[in-house]
Amino acid sequence: MAENIKSLIKRCLRLQKRIEELEITIRDITFNDIISRDEFLKKYNLNSKTFDNYRKAGLKAYQPVRNGKIFVSLKEFEKFLKKK
Repeated sequence: MAENIKSLIKRCLRLQKRIEELEITIRDITFNDIISRDEFLKKYNLNSKTFDNYRKAGLKAYQPVRNGKIFVSLKEFEKFLKKK
């Protein structure tokens, strides 16, 4: 029983940390700054493979619904380019 409680507490702490990270991300994003993945690819003349490689390299993309539409923050893309 004590192990279950410890496990539950750890899970709650991880969820709390994730919520705090998401709140910070939301504060940093302006909705004028967000475009869909397709708009992003068209705007920067990129293909899907390049986009996937950028994500693997650390570009933050947002997908509110599992298997749903992907969105990119232009500010996040600028930060990503500066890191490279």
